[in-house]
Amino acid sequence: MNFVGKSAEDLACQFLIEKGLVILDRNWRCGHLEIDIIAQGIEDPPIIHFVEVKGRNFPTPIEPQFQVNSFKQRHIISAANGYIKKNRISSEVAFDIVSICFKITSYEIIYIPNAFSPNW
Repeated sequence: MNFVGKSAEDLACQFLIEKGLVILDRNWRCGHLEIDIIAQGIEDPPIIHFVEVKGRNFPTPIEPQFQVNSFKQRHIISAANGYIKKNRISSEVAFDIVSICFKITSYEIIYIPNAFSPNW
């Protein structure tokens, strides 16, 4: 993982924790598939959030969140399915995106809860 990707994931975790979520796992792998962050929300009942993190240096020709295309979504959903089965998760799940654009002396975080849905 490169410096931008690692920094983006660290900032995304900090951001999610500040929103009240509990980080359950990072860089969870299911075969060759990976989920950047798995977090549990504070909702009642709690929701498991599968979070894709996209980080880029500014300026970028495309906003990072738009790089999570249908192909990438299918991979995240497949990996999430593996996590759900392995951990016998019965609670609701959400697929979120955290997009981070690094500027020269700052960064911008865009959080997109429920960014996409599985067709199960």
